Amino acid sequence: MRVIVVGAGVFGLSAASALRSEGHDVVVLERSAVIPAEDASSTDISKVVRLDYGQDRLYARLAKQAIDKFRQWNAEDARKGKLPVYQETGVLALATKKLEQTEFERNSLMGIKELGLLDRVERLSRTPTPGDGQLFELGTQFPSKPIESLFPAWGDSPAVSKYVDGYLNKFGGYALASKVVERMAESAREMGVKFVCGRSGTLTKLVRAASGKVTGVETIDGKVHHGDLVIMACGAWTPILVPELDGKLVSTGQSVLHFQLPQHLVPKYSADKFPVWFADISTTGFYGFPVNPTTPNLLKISNHGPGCVNLATPPGSPHRSVSVPKTSVTDKDLTIPAKTLQEYRAFIDTTFPDLAELPVYETRLCWYTDAWDGHFYIDYVPGYGDSLMVATGGSGHGFKFAPVLSTIIADTFHRRSTPYTNLFRWRERPDTASRVLESTRGEHSLVSPLVLGKTEMASKKDLEGRKKEKL
Repeated sequence: MRVIVVGAGVFGLSAASALRSEGHDVVVLERSAVIPAEDASSTDISKVVRLDYGQDRLYARLAKQAIDKFRQWNAEDARKGKLPVYQETGVLALATKKLEQTEFERNSLMGIKELGLLDRVERLSRTPTPGDGQLFELGTQFPSKPIESLFPAWGDSPAVSKYVDGYLNKFGGYALASKVVERMAESAREMGVKFVCGRSGTLTKLVRAASGKVTGVETIDGKVHHGDLVIMACGAWTPILVPELDGKLVSTGQSVLHFQLPQHLVPKYSADKFPVWFADISTTGFYGFPVNPTTPNLLKISNHGPGCVNLATPPGSPHRSVSVPKTSVTDKDLTIPAKTLQEYRAFIDTTFPDLAELPVYETRLCWYTDAWDGHFYIDYVPGYGDSLMVATGGSGHGFKFAPVLSTIIADTFHRRSTPYTNLFRWRERPDTASRVLESTRGEHSLVSPLVLGKTEMASKKDLEGRKKEKL
C-alpha cells in the first residue's frame, strides 16, 4: 500500500514509522523546507513529560510507557555520544491547599500509586509538622520535606508561601522538543520513509475519485501524489484542511515567555534546584522549566489557558470560520496579547522576584490543536472508507506520547479495538459540550479565547525590563 502522510510533527512521523515498519510505501509531505518546521508546536526547546494526570488513568499508564521508551532512546543516544532528548528532572507539583483538599494533585498521586511508583515521590510542605505523613487514601507514611530549603526559588517571596503543600515526582521531567522531532525524522528516513519538503511538500487539496474516495493529494507546485491512504497530521493547520473537524477541533495560540538569565541566577534555576513545576495548575495554569541545556541560560515559563484564536474564512467556503495559526514565520513582529503578558507579569512579580526586572528575551504563540473534550483524534474520517485518516488533536498534552503514538496509529490502521483507539476514535461533539474540557491538561477553563485582530498585542517596549517597584 502507498501511504501519504501530510505533516512531519510527532503525529505524522509516528504514523509514517508505524506503517513503514509494516512494509508499506510511505511518503511524508511537509510544507517547511526543514524538519522540524520553525512554527510548528513540536518545535520548541522543551515539552513537559509527566504521568501526573489527575483522574485520567489511561493517560497516566500511557505516559509511563512513553517515559520508559524515552529512557530507551536516551540509552541509545548515549552510545552515540548524543545529548539525551529526555531530561528527567522530576515534576514539582505545588498547591495552595493541603493535598487532602486538592483534586488534580491528589488524584495524580493515586494514579502514581496504582502504577507502583509512589517510592519515586517526595511529599513537600511549607512547614512540615509531626504527624503530617499519613496522606488520605494513599494508606502509607508519606513524610514531608520543606519546599523552600530544597527549592530556593520557591522560598524567596512572601507570595510563594501560599503554596503550602505539594510533591516532587521524580519519574518525569521534560523533552528537548525539537531534538525529539529531529530524532524521529532521522529514524523514519533510516526505515525508508520518503520526504518531500518545502514548496513541493505543501498541500493545496485532497484529490478524490468520482466515488468520493481520496486517491491522493495535490501540492502547491501542481504535482499530484497518489496514495491508497492519506493521513492528515498537520497539527494546528489540520482543522482548516479537514472540514469534517469543524466544531471538534480549534487551533489556539498559547503564549510562552523565555528569559535569558544573568549568570549569577543560573545555579538557582538549574534542574537540581528548579525542576519542571506546576503552580497550582488546576487554577492558575502556570508551569515552567529549568534552565535549558541546549540554549544557555534560557528559562521558559508557560501557561495552559484559553489562549487566542486567529479566525479566517477558507477560500471557497464563505460559511466556514476557522482558527488558523498566525506565527512569527509570516509576521516577524508578532508578540503575544498585552492582556496575557500582564497576567504573566503579575504571576512572575509575586512568585519569582528574581525575574521581575528582566526583559522578556523572546515570546512565542505555540499553536495547540484543541479537541472539544481534550482527547486526540486518531481515526478514519467518516465517509471516505479506508482512504482518509487523521492523527491530530494533541490538545496541549500530546507531545509527551511521541515514543508510543506509532503503536496506537498502527492499531487504528488495522481497526483494532483497544482502550486507546476507543478513546481517540472519531466522535461528534455533543451540542451541550463546552468548547474544550481541559481535564487532561490539569485545569477546567471555560473562558473564551482572545481573538487576534481584536485584541491589543504587547509592544516591544512592554517586553523590556522594568525597575522593581517599592511595596
